[in-house]
Amino acid sequence: FRLTDEQAVEQKLWYIYHIRDIIAAKVFKEKKQVYIWGTGRFGRIAKDIFDVFWENIKIEGYIDSYKKGFFKGYKIVLPKDVIKDDKAVIILAAVNGQEEMLKQLNKAKKVFHSDYFLLSPRMW
Repeated sequence: FRLTDEQAVEQKLWYIYHIRDIIAAKVFKEKKQVYIWGTGRFGRIAKDIFDVFWENIKIEGYIDSYKKGFFKGYKIVLPKDVIKDDKAVIILAAVNGQEEMLKQLNKAKKVFHSDYFLLSPRMW
């Protein structure tokens, strides 16, 4: 197994350490499903990170506002189909459009580090 971007993963190691158990508890105790929002470079990196640090967690699919079909063998769904789902944990894995993603999540009253997590660089 080889990570898509080892440097990007290295930059997130401290963060992964802090969220690893939180995400695992969401999936195994609360029976939530994980979706990765982003079907580009950071979507690939987020999947690599899950394969290494959450090897027992199945990714349910990818979220994208513009693309349809499949990404890395997973179905792509629209944000509106997942954001309102109380059984979804969303992993933000995009830089372009991140501000709009955060607006949609906040509008839906989703909580950072509970309902969604950020595995791509943060837009400031």
